[in-house]
Amino acid sequence: MKNIKTLLMKRKGDLREVNFNGVDLAGINLKGANLEGAQLVKANLKGADLSHANLRGANLRCTNLEGAVLINATLNQANLRHANLTVANITDARLIGADLRGAILDAADLRCSILRGANMRRCVLTQASMHGVHLHNANLSYASAPLVSFYNAVLVETNLAGADLRGCTFKFASLKDCNMAGANLRGACFWKAEIEDVNLERAEIENSAWPVEYFALLFKAGLI
Repeated sequence: MKNIKTLLMKRKGDLREVNFNGVDLAGINLKGANLEGAQLVKANLKGADLSHANLRGANLRCTNLEGAVLINATLNQANLRHANLTVANITDARLIGADLRGAILDAADLRCSILRGANMRRCVLTQASMHGVHLHNANLSYASAPLVSFYNAVLVETNLAGADLRGCTFKFASLKDCNMAGANLRGACFWKAEIEDVNLERAEIENSAWPVEYFALLFKAGLI
């Protein structure tokens, strides 16, 4: 860790394309560091401060980011496949086009983050906070996301096919052209959501709450 801190000081926070694969960086302060294109595969960044850091195109596959602080960080096109982001603070971050397939984000805070075009297929988001998150054209097919709050979220052209969305809240969310085919929506709440051209074929909607004006949509999908 001492050598890494020396390197950080020497390069004045410029760690572009650095190779930290498998390195233990738990609790390190990399606030505002430039880690564009860095190799951090299977590194331990548990509790690390990466707020305002540039991780564009970084490889964080299978990396431990449990409890890490990524407030206002840039992770566009980053590889986060199978990364552990449990209880991480990812508020106001940018993850445009990021690969989060199979990532674990249990109880993570992603409020107001931008995940436009992100691939989150089969990721785990149990009780994560997604207030105001932008998921335009993102892929969350077969994601496990029970009890998630999508309050005021943008889910335009988002793929949620086959996702576990039991007990989720979509209040004030925008669901235009959203694909929820085969999704588990039991106990979900859609009050005051903006719903237009949503695919609900084969979705499970038992005990879910919908505004009266969308009953025609449910009838068309053969759900009532």
